[in-house]
Amino acid sequence: MVRVSPAQVEKYIKGIKFPASKQDLIQQAESNNADQDVLNILENVPDKQFNSPIDISIAIGKMK
Repeated sequence: MVRVSPAQVEKYIKGIKFPASKQDLIQQAESNNADQDVLNILENVPDKQFNSPIDISIAIGKMK
């Protein structure tokens, strides 16, 4: 899997309202023209509610 930093992901979810679901993150990234690597990362985060960008960063950090 290509390494995408949490900062890169955060760039493409700009404008999202929290709490947000995994699907919300994907939709926001798509609307911000995220590249496929970012979308792939978001597709692989746990299917849960995220309360902040920090929650997303932690989930990405746990991915191997």
